[in-house]
Amino acid sequence: MQLRTVLKIDLGEVDFSEMTDGEGTSGTYDFADKLPAGFLPIAAKTQTMEAFVGQTAAGAELGTSGDPNAFISTKNVLALGKINATPGGDIDVALDADTVVRLTVTGNADFSALTAGKLACSLYCIDMNEPVTVVTN
Repeated sequence: MQLRTVLKIDLGEVDFSEMTDGEGTSGTYDFADKLPAGFLPIAAKTQTMEAFVGQTAAGAELGTSGDPNAFISTKNVLALGKINATPGGDIDVALDADTVVRLTVTGNADFSALTAGKLACSLYCIDMNEPVTVVTN
């Protein structure tokens, strides 16, 4: 049997005011810390730390610049404490290069209408660069 360690990577909390307004209904935030090459994301989580205000509907996606919903597809962010998690799903390829993780929030009106909101984001990964521990009976 081969064992690998699952790592929780706390990306941090993002306030709506830190996001780049896409001049439409969406805003984005690129996390400063990149996901290292060889890491295999197996789950992702966002938690609404402060409810998003100023839209009647708003959802968050967590992914990369090339695939904005690679880790989490659009999930509601209007309710305080709301936890959105994606175990497994289509997350099935180890990253071949250091990758910027991107948070996207999309509302039903112009992004500039938001007046509050904060999300905490995490990824759960297996480091495929790590030597494998083999357990025998």
